[in-house]
Amino acid sequence: MSSTYEGWANFETWCVDRVRIAYPESPLSDGSAGGVHAGDRLPWVEGADNFAPLASRDWQVHVHGTATAALREFAEGVTLPLYEWPWVPAARDAGLARDALYLVRPDGHVGFARREQDVEGLRAYLDRFGIAAPARRSAGVADPAS
Repeated sequence: MSSTYEGWANFETWCVDRVRIAYPESPLSDGSAGGVHAGDRLPWVEGADNFAPLASRDWQVHVHGTATAALREFAEGVTLPLYEWPWVPAARDAGLARDALYLVRPDGHVGFARREQDVEGLRAYLDRFGIAAPARRSAGVADPAS
């Protein structure tokens, strides 16, 4: 019979292991920017509340810094949520790169990451996997993956 302390220690270990899960070898993992590689869990940025959009459980683009007009136009055109936060030292401390593009999967892991805001690469990634943005799904637009 294990003690209550041992049970709690095992639970804490399980929780820490869940936070460290990454999928760098997944076919859904493409690229890196700063210290963040596709397949990594999106890092939390102190003071930025960058985890709030994850509640939607949808594909979304994150930029810490400034999104280019081309990225904004593309995201709007495919109804892909785009979230921007002002660049702060805490973002650098979390491993993010200034003005980099991070496509975040519904599970909170980074799927596509580029130091430069590579709109054509993002388009190719979405097309390759048949990813439909949330508004396109809810509007009845056919998802090519289905």
